[in-house]
Amino acid sequence: IQDGDSLLLDASSTAYYLGLALESRSQLRVVTNGLDVARLLARNPANTVILIGGILNPEGSSVTGLFSDMLIQELHFQKAFMSCSGFSIARGMTEVHLQEALLKRKVIESAGEVIALVDSSKLGKEDLTPFASLGQICCLYTDDGISGEWLEKIEGANIKVTICRSKLD
Repeated sequence: IQDGDSLLLDASSTAYYLGLALESRSQLRVVTNGLDVARLLARNPANTVILIGGILNPEGSSVTGLFSDMLIQELHFQKAFMSCSGFSIARGMTEVHLQEALLKRKVIESAGEVIALVDSSKLGKEDLTPFASLGQICCLYTDDGISGEWLEKIEGANIKVTICRSKLD
């Protein structure tokens, strides 16, 4: 991620931690449906943060719905960073919330690159609705809990894998 990039970050906690790593960047154009992500990145006045409108989800951390879909169709993101509630070779990235999955499908249509943020606990899990096939993902970031078997499977699908370690390690 370079200064001046146009990004989409979803409403996940993983995207929030990516936002923490971006605090030193400037001139970012960030679109998000995550309230916490928006607040975090808007602290830097050199960034432009667009919070997607729509219906506030009951847990109060994300927004989805018709207004978000309409806005996404009008925009183009260089990079879309998205997490999921499940990831499998057969179904790709899946989501437990239908509205989140629908929004993420629209994002993929508007993104130059789709970057998956998937912690290792989600590998092999399949949830309600798929939103990204393996062929739509350019690279995947995960934690060092990934098994060698999963690493081979993902790399075998021509997805570049980056294993991240906590700064606390």
